[in-house]
Amino acid sequence: PRKPHTPAHTPPAIQHSSTATTMADEDLREVFLAFCAFGDRANGGRMDGAKFAKFCRETKIKSKAVSSTEIDITFARVKAGGRQINYDQFIAALRHLATRRFPKKDEDAAFAALKKLIAKSQGPATTGATVADTSGVYSKFTDESGYTGAHAARFADVPKHAGNAAVDAAVARAEALEAEARAAFAKYDTNRSSTIEEAELTALLADFGFDTADVHNEYEAAGGHGDGIDFEHFVTYFNKLKARKHGKARRARKAGGDVKLEEGEAPPPAESVQQVFLRFCAFGGNTGAKVMDNKTFAKLCKDTRLVHKKNKRFTTTDVDLIFAKVKAKGKRKITFSEFETALSAIAAKLYPKLGSEEALHNVEDQIIAGGGPSSSGTKAMKGGIVGHLTDTSQYTGAHKARFDKDGHGRGAAGRRSNDKVGDLSQITRANLN
Repeated sequence: PRKPHTPAHTPPAIQHSSTATTMADEDLREVFLAFCAFGDRANGGRMDGAKFAKFCRETKIKSKAVSSTEIDITFARVKAGGRQINYDQFIAALRHLATRRFPKKDEDAAFAALKKLIAKSQGPATTGATVADTSGVYSKFTDESGYTGAHAARFADVPKHAGNAAVDAAVARAEALEAEARAAFAKYDTNRSSTIEEAELTALLADFGFDTADVHNEYEAAGGHGDGIDFEHFVTYFNKLKARKHGKARRARKAGGDVKLEEGEAPPPAESVQQVFLRFCAFGGNTGAKVMDNKTFAKLCKDTRLVHKKNKRFTTTDVDLIFAKVKAKGKRKITFSEFETALSAIAAKLYPKLGSEEALHNVEDQIIAGGGPSSSGTKAMKGGIVGHLTDTSQYTGAHKARFDKDGHGRGAAGRRSNDKVGDLSQITRANLN
């Protein structure tokens, strides 16, 4: 009899070398590679966010204890600026999720229990897949290849189900870092070899303010060999170099300097909610400040995307009400302890269906992912009615006298007149009888 036909796109079932209750490292790697190759047989062992989410769903890692948001944030944390993760990053993500999935176990026991779940998997499932509509108006509206600008950036490497503000913030941050690394790569790859050579790395280190005497060791640490540093290794190294630059800036602040973010520069990574809180307190030149006013609290909520247009559960009105509720009577600013109370109130607003601890954990992760206050800079408008009204070259009479030829104000000198009036005839018309 003929053997049943197997569709070409269906991955083979994974054969584990042990029982369903245990899983060896080689079997776990086999599962990882099977999900990497799902829909892309040429994949050499790199997993994107969508496949990682699929893996977590089908191996039952996703549960009441581990939400989709937790999975997406974990992926964003371990991918280190890239768009995909390798096997080592995959293991790091699993170890973190294991402690969430089995909170009563220690890390090793939790990881062992998680591998038992994974051992039951037979590889990525293909049944029940949703077929997208490929015709009509709906297809045109949902064709991501036709999106431009900010809309296109939202779908560059975002899983289809991602929509939570915490995920948006983490993904936006990762994309900004990669875009910055790509621009730096293009700038310093002066010979257009598609790699960064040692001499080109020297220029980068010098521009970042680092000593170039030990450039050879830096070159090797960045993954440089005889053929240079490729883009993937450069992204990882560039992000680490930025972190070192920010560390240098923090030390300068402690020494009394006032180091600010450059225009459009993303804040450095944060390690705790308190660190983000203090960064916002110090924003605007308030070095060393440890209390936060209402305006800064509102900026924190906006910069970390706790407040955004698509979220109707938590608005700017809620921000003001919560701030007024947690601050001490007669005070205009809140301490970190009061800020923590405010976060609990925000969590209840944003995640009414979750437990208080899980909701608070989601809010804290989102704040940490934000890193700190953004500094986009304010630019004067050019052109249009504003440009016309502020074009000093078009001023006449007394208004013209108040500005020099370059358009700069002359101050008091522009308001004085050297002509002295000695007689009324000097300021009245003649022959008015």
